[in-house]
Amino acid sequence: MLLLDSHAVSAAVDRTDPEPWCGGEPEAVYHHRSADEICEQIDRDLDGVDVLRLADHEWMTDASLAPHLDRVVTHFRARGGRVEIAVPAEA
Repeated sequence: MLLLDSHAVSAAVDRTDPEPWCGGEPEAVYHHRSADEICEQIDRDLDGVDVLRLADHEWMTDASLAPHLDRVVTHFRARGGRVEIAVPAEA
C-alpha cells in the first residue's frame, strides 16, 4: 500500500492560520516517501529472507509500479531468494 500511496497525487497546502474547526491545532505534516525510497526499504527488509511469497499480486501489474517492483524482485533473486506467487483458490 505504501508504494501505491507514493503515486497518489496530493496538492501542497500553504496555510499559516489553522481552520477554526481545528481548535487552533496546526495541520498534520506527513512525509511522503517516493516509490524508490519505499522499494529500497523493502529491499533492506528482504535481506536474509529465503522465500518471498506474493499474494493478491494483481496490483503489481500497474505500469507505473512494475519497474520498481521488478527491481526489488530481481535483486532478491540475485541474492539467492526464491519467489512464490500465490494462485487464488477457486470459490
